[in-house]
Amino acid sequence: NTEIIIKPADKGGALVIMNTSDYIQEAQRQLSNTMHYHKLQEDPTDLYKKELKKIVSSFPLDIRDHVNSLIPENPKMGYFYMLPKIHKEGNPGRPIISGIGSLTENVSGWVEQILKPLTRNTTSYIQDTTDFLKKLALQ
Repeated sequence: NTEIIIKPADKGGALVIMNTSDYIQEAQRQLSNTMHYHKLQEDPTDLYKKELKKIVSSFPLDIRDHVNSLIPENPKMGYFYMLPKIHKEGNPGRPIISGIGSLTENVSGWVEQILKPLTRNTTSYIQDTTDFLKKLALQ
């Protein structure tokens, strides 16, 4: 049925069924906010791929080869969608950009693997709510 759209709620684990026209109207409302978005005349992915490869060419050989292997041959643009915020008046959508298949999906995952152990050693690192409460108790 193309007249409805089914999405998980932003919070709470609920499933939301809404009119497709309402979903599209909310997407258009958000995307027309020029403080956050502007319309592109063309897909910049090929240009960004060239720029990324130029940056990677300055890396040491072993890292360069690894990072180049993470860059997809035919990357896709990110995909915009929204999760309804059913806990807020008017149920606005929480904007999400899916990076699956995008230029930096694999590279960013690799960078995260490298940085994750380092962030745990910073004083501002909070692992989860329990860790936060423990740090509060020490103050």
